[in-house]
Amino acid sequence: MHKESDQVYVQDTFLGKRYGVARQTIWRWVQSKNFPAPKKFSPGCSRWFLPDVEKWESSRPKGV
Repeated sequence: MHKESDQVYVQDTFLGKRYGVARQTIWRWVQSKNFPAPKKFSPGCSRWFLPDVEKWESSRPKGV
């Protein structure tokens, strides 16, 4: 996790564990526009804003 002025950003590995998928799956979801895009902090350092991910979660049908 990365915190920037009280804003929580998470890594693809965190998201993979959260959803029980490989980190590559998270990136496939992003490519297919089925998941929020990450913020790029620097080359090789992308993180997801946790409130955006939680908003995406709440918009999903239950049980999917």
